[in-house]
Amino acid sequence: MAKVHEGKPNQSWPQPSGITTAVVCRSSGKLATEECRHDPEGNKAYTEFFKTGTVPNDYCSVHQKVEICKISGKRAGENCKDKAESVFITRENAENNQNWRSSADAKYMAPVEVCTDCQKEPEPTPTPDPNDVNETNNTNTNSNNTNKNNTNTNTNSNTNTNSSNTNSNKTNTNNSGNTNTNTH
Repeated sequence: MAKVHEGKPNQSWPQPSGITTAVVCRSSGKLATEECRHDPEGNKAYTEFFKTGTVPNDYCSVHQKVEICKISGKRAGENCKDKAESVFITRENAENNQNWRSSADAKYMAPVEVCTDCQKEPEPTPTPDPNDVNETNNTNTNSNNTNKNNTNTNTNSNTNTNSSNTNSNKTNTNNSGNTNTNTH
């Protein structure tokens, strides 16, 4: 055709009335989505002419964006950290009808299996701030110290004969050598 048009001006033809255009997907025949433009085999979106009123109403459901684990090549699971989005094709009733597996474009189908290879990372153990009094592990070391001034030995010489209404003195002696005598 290039030879036939050689030397002739480039002309566009007027669009007839009752004709409209829409961008559709080559794979589905439905209105194209962004995913149709990123088909693994190349852009599947193109402009088509339609009689007014016959433009498709539905959007392509053949192309879908799926998050894939870069490590396993499976659909990304909840623990996958290294992921990428890719566009794949789908087939109607693909789960129940496995005939698509023998088609030429089966390699462009989205993986069905979800990655379980990636393990959940353990929660980090918080490191206490040595300057934060509330965060440090306080151990009372006073229990290991013997403070003679705080250790009292009480020696009670209490003779109380209630029958004769005679009260004796109470004597308290502590380790510091102090003696307290109480008279009743």
